[in-house]
Amino acid sequence: NTLYLEAKLGWTGLLIEPNKQAYEGLRQNNRKASSLNACLSPTSSPTKVVFDAADVVGSIKRNTSENDKKGWVPAAKRSQYELQCYPLYDILVAASLTSIDLWSLDIEGFEEVVLDTVPWDKVDINSILIEVEHSDRKSIIAKLQAQGYRIHKEFGKQDVFLVKD
Repeated sequence: NTLYLEAKLGWTGLLIEPNKQAYEGLRQNNRKASSLNACLSPTSSPTKVVFDAADVVGSIKRNTSENDKKGWVPAAKRSQYELQCYPLYDILVAASLTSIDLWSLDIEGFEEVVLDTVPWDKVDINSILIEVEHSDRKSIIAKLQAQGYRIHKEFGKQDVFLVKD
């Protein structure tokens, strides 16, 4: 989501990529941004999860009885493994990041629970591009509006771009 901004506009940042194959790919692209092969924690503490690496639609596995909606992904691009997750704030502190211009959050249905872990009084995030296709769109927007964000642009039913007032 941010390669263009980095390559064409000189932006830097922090890439958090849980998918091992995708992480290796971004590392081979000689990205200027720092990177971390981990995931954002769905809780306010570090936790280990089972990650379902399903190409570009990989996500934390919710439970063992959920229906597999990613069966279309070829077996060569599928695997499941234990993965360490960290709260966003912990990662920002460790990286000495005090301000974020753009947070692109696309984690296949875990966006809302990750937003719930953010200590909004301790972070300075100017804009957020968030996928809402697999989450409760209205609830996510309401939570972000309660933190002083307003919708700048919507991209169909999939993504919403919000900016801080």
